[in-house]
Amino acid sequence: MSNVAITVTANGNSTLNDLLGIEAYAKPGTWVSQSFSFGTVVTFEVPGNVWTRLRPQLNALANRRIPALDSAGLPLASGKTMPALSYSMDWVPGDRPRVGSVRINTTLVDLSSGSTLTVAGTNLLSGTAASLMLQTWSAAYSYGNPGTRTFTRAVDALRVDAVAKGPLGNKIAVSVEKEAASSSVVVTMDADGEIYIKVTPITDFSTSTAIAALINGSSAANVWVSATALVAGALISPTSTVSVNGISPGGLTASNAGQIGKVYLSGGDGGGLARLDVPVVAGAPANRLVLVSKTAGNQQNLITLTITVSNGGSTGASLSGNNITVACSGATETLANIVSAINGVSGVPVVASAVGSGSLRALSKSWLYGGGGETPVATVGGKTAVITAQSDTAMTITVSSAALAVSPAVSVGDQLALQLQMNYGLVSAPLGAAQA
Repeated sequence: MSNVAITVTANGNSTLNDLLGIEAYAKPGTWVSQSFSFGTVVTFEVPGNVWTRLRPQLNALANRRIPALDSAGLPLASGKTMPALSYSMDWVPGDRPRVGSVRINTTLVDLSSGSTLTVAGTNLLSGTAASLMLQTWSAAYSYGNPGTRTFTRAVDALRVDAVAKGPLGNKIAVSVEKEAASSSVVVTMDADGEIYIKVTPITDFSTSTAIAALINGSSAANVWVSATALVAGALISPTSTVSVNGISPGGLTASNAGQIGKVYLSGGDGGGLARLDVPVVAGAPANRLVLVSKTAGNQQNLITLTITVSNGGSTGASLSGNNITVACSGATETLANIVSAINGVSGVPVVASAVGSGSLRALSKSWLYGGGGETPVATVGGKTAVITAQSDTAMTITVSSAALAVSPAVSVGDQLALQLQMNYGLVSAPLGAAQA
């Protein structure tokens, strides 16, 4: 059963509990309770079977009346009441696919030679992107030992979102360092594709606005993430001390400095495109080979790349099942030549591209990563079609004359439809009549 994201807007203090017992310890993702306080908006995720138990509680709270309060929490006119909370829910991943238009390379679907369809829409990856929330503090006061500070309330101040939908974003880590004489954004990549973005703000400019500008202005970082200042000008502490995704360090003293540090984005789920990044220099993504699967789905993680060297002759690529092999003529080969060889293979399930320049040496068999959800299935007039390219806003789909002729065959004049079976249901669009 799928998970459910519940968003609660609280007008008072309340708590939800799921007290079924041992099921609370089931994996993945345990959920037992969630508290709400006046004036807060809280989004949390539960399994679908927990949702069926929480829904009656939420309905009861949405219809429970409490004394009406203003935005400052002060009572309004005597006798006035308001609902304890309001809520909304969405299945996770929550982005529903929509087809806006379909263009065909012929006037109508061609029975004699087949057709290529270009689909434009929204949320065609049908997934969610990972994110990270950094917090600031509403106020600070001192007590006890000198130098110890305790903060009253955490406030969401800076959000970092993965550019790509799906599980890929869960492999991205971010840290905000202490201020320095000059600002910098350094991006590194490990052998398994994990991305680490290290942000150092300039002295006196460690605000949500300044840090967001650093991330968004970095060509090394903005290919992976985007940043949004939720509270303009809010001070962001180094992630060795700041509250991250609701994790509060409490009193900030030298003893607990550095206990959080490097933190990961989370929540990437559903449809995602698998990819493989092969840097020219290990750990440095500035110059690299990039393979991205043509279709979404976790099955695309089975695609592999192997590079062999010193084979003589000319550099070429081949495909055997899910395995792509590039045989290089010399001890190294340029990114451009490797890209050309891979993209020239008929039926290759990826699109290769080069970032920067340089040459690669031999690469042992390496798997793509980050593909999520189920691979979408396309039909035209009920006949199997092939998705040859996919992004979040477009698809290219081909249907062959042989597929259209499968019994019961499509006939001239039949009114056809494109159907896409995706993570969360069926999306359909009319195409018109078939032609000879």
